[in-house]
Amino acid sequence: MRLELDFEIVRDRVPLAGPIMLRTTLRNLDEATVEVASLFDNNRITNYVVFDDEHREIATVNHVTRQTLMEKVEPRTEDERIIRLAPGAAELREDNLSLYYWFLRPGRYHLRARYVWKGCDLWSDPVALEVLPAPVLSRDHQWGHHYGEKFVLHSSWVLPREDGMHELFFRESMRFRPQVVNVNPVLLELSHPVDPRVSFNRTMIAGSGVWIGWLQDDRLFVLKTRGGVVTAGPVEHTLPFRDTDWVTAPITSRAEDLVVLVSGRDGDAGRRILALRLRPDGTEEQRAFIDAPLTGAVQVHAACDPDGVGVHLFLLTSTNEIVHLFVDLATLQAGSPTRVWRAPGQLVGLMLPPVVDDEAFFCSAHTDDRYQELHLAWLQLEPSSNPLKVQSTQLPGDPTDPPETRAVSSCSGEMNTRGHPFVLVTTPAGVLYVNGALMQSRLLAAPGDLLPPIEPRLAVNDRDDVFFIASRRPFGLTETLVHTGVDAEHGEIE
Repeated sequence: MRLELDFEIVRDRVPLAGPIMLRTTLRNLDEATVEVASLFDNNRITNYVVFDDEHREIATVNHVTRQTLMEKVEPRTEDERIIRLAPGAAELREDNLSLYYWFLRPGRYHLRARYVWKGCDLWSDPVALEVLPAPVLSRDHQWGHHYGEKFVLHSSWVLPREDGMHELFFRESMRFRPQVVNVNPVLLELSHPVDPRVSFNRTMIAGSGVWIGWLQDDRLFVLKTRGGVVTAGPVEHTLPFRDTDWVTAPITSRAEDLVVLVSGRDGDAGRRILALRLRPDGTEEQRAFIDAPLTGAVQVHAACDPDGVGVHLFLLTSTNEIVHLFVDLATLQAGSPTRVWRAPGQLVGLMLPPVVDDEAFFCSAHTDDRYQELHLAWLQLEPSSNPLKVQSTQLPGDPTDPPETRAVSSCSGEMNTRGHPFVLVTTPAGVLYVNGALMQSRLLAAPGDLLPPIEPRLAVNDRDDVFFIASRRPFGLTETLVHTGVDAEHGEIE
């Protein structure tokens, strides 16, 4: 029995985190029909071997190592399926190396396919792969939940291409870590960069389509993807004002419709919020202005309610107040605003859980006049009880320096369902990670380490594994585990 294993990379120069599409062909060179194991079985028969530029082996991956990444073992893993190949016939397997292995840094690599079955051990010729830096121009992510638990992480970003064009990427990752990939295609080729926003599913049920929207020249564009394939759009919508911005992430449901809340300047009326309801094909069904006290608002944060019928808006004002507003997604109307709390210092951020009700905890961050400490205040919707508690941590920098050289430029993060915040603080001294459960902090990036223009973000899974996502010199997009969810001294975070 004479067999040949051919192997090729569809695109041999790819950016970090981009899809690495492979084509493996098993061909019968005999003059008679042969029976062999298929390339497609859930076993160790088809392997991809990764080498560095000096042809030193780095890793061998296959369907079994994929299961290790997924933290599960499928039944009948070692089964094989026998196929018949006529003389000259072949079986082709198309695959994505990103499902099995991710590259941590740019460089030149070599790949080979390997077919192992019974006494047959076939190797393809090596093929060269160049992994390029990924200087992302914009990026967003949202967790997809399933019955309340974080299930998948949906991310989208835009990268420049050498020919002057740009590419819009989408990735669906399993909850274990961002690099455990289900799909990571290029969804769209663009002539100019955009700033994508990924939808949040208010019904908290996984498996429906994901929307990506962006604002451009006071217009809204949306597209829907499922399984890495564009199923609707891009669809364009004209907006009635200028200087547009997102109020919250696009909000979808199991029905794959979409509600978009955007703000903009409407002549003498000042800054207003417009709500658009879109059908599953992206066409407009309804639009309405929402009466919201945006005058004096410097930040707007949002979270859905547990039943998915509305969205809570939290406005951080220039007078350091937090104002709450509930928007009914069925009527696109807002209730009366209420003041949740007024901070004794400068409000710099708000950490929300994915859903908010009367019992949910959320956390604000404020500083003193000299930016010496960051104060985290635990809050609830009922203003009479706020703050429930306040804890503080030291900010980096010399206390004798002028306050303007120590100012917090941004503060963001996530809060888990147990009321523990995970906070990212950007100051002139660098980017600081604060574990709100333990009130411990450490520096993640020094000044000059990160590439503009994107702001770094955290992604926290249900195990409280914390990932720092940024564009770092010189590689571009990096996703680093900075906390494992189990602290060596304190044990599991409760």
